[in-house]
Amino acid sequence: MTKEKKPFEFYFITVLFSLLITVCFLQVLFRLVLNLPLAWTEELSRYIFIILVYLGASVAAKENKHVRIELIDNIVNPKVKRILDFIVKLLCAFSCLLISFNIKNLIINSFKANQLSAALRLPMAFLYLLVGGMFLLIAIRFLQNAYIILKNKEEKTSC
Repeated sequence: MTKEKKPFEFYFITVLFSLLITVCFLQVLFRLVLNLPLAWTEELSRYIFIILVYLGASVAAKENKHVRIELIDNIVNPKVKRILDFIVKLLCAFSCLLISFNIKNLIINSFKANQLSAALRLPMAFLYLLVGGMFLLIAIRFLQNAYIILKNKEEKTSC
């Protein structure tokens, strides 16, 4: 029995999900039991959740578990399916890179305006930078899979 190596995102997801549960528990405890609602817990849980979604998307892209329509896969032959799969991976990577690149204007404007989050007073530029970084990570995962498709073709043709 071999133990499969998990992507590094898995460990971040585990820590962040534990933190999310703790923060939400604190909010419920302080609001309902102590009748002292905490202003920062809702905002922190929202940011943690957003990062969790993007990390999950990165893992899904790495493990080829992302949402896709398989109707065409079932109709075409394996060679065409492989070509389509490669094109889809490149298009997904391109889309993520485009978003990651275009978010830079939002980061720059937020930094110039010294925009801070409401409760935690975190620089919004940092939070937007995290989102841009997540899209970059997802793009890298799609490009890795596209490379694997090419590499597997080269291995099959060289034998």
